[in-house]
Amino acid sequence: MAYAPTLIVSTDAAPCPRAEVLFTSFAAGTSSVDVYRLAADREYLVRGAVKAAVAGALSRIDFEIPFGVPVQYRAEMFDAAGLSLGFTDTATVTVDVRDTWVHNRLTRRGRRRLRSAAMRHGRLFARLRVTGCGRLVELSRSSWPGSGVESRMLFST
Repeated sequence: MAYAPTLIVSTDAAPCPRAEVLFTSFAAGTSSVDVYRLAADREYLVRGAVKAAVAGALSRIDFEIPFGVPVQYRAEMFDAAGLSLGFTDTATVTVDVRDTWVHNRLTRRGRRRLRSAAMRHGRLFARLRVTGCGRLVELSRSSWPGSGVESRMLFST
């Protein structure tokens, strides 16, 4: 089958590194699609592209693309009755970003680049440890100002 997406990568901080996934055509009769991201032997549905209605084309921005690994995108096409018409071809991209970003998935404005945040707030975070894509990010401090309590924040990247 054909219909592979065009992938447009942006590595700037406006608001964060991301990939636009653009499908310019689908099989005849396609009324909705599920877009999948495949990376590091894992497959995910792309946020905002599940049972997405289409009128011949679809564009979604993936703010959750993993960095530094090959990432494939494809879509499963469905007709109006919800029956699968098959998958599009895949397209592959690698986002070459060295920083680690953490964001609130419910709002696009809630993103922070961890390394620069930790450097700016060096007194606040005693340790920043990033173990890589799909692993754990740890920010810790023996005590938060005024609390006297040891604190630790863990994020999955």
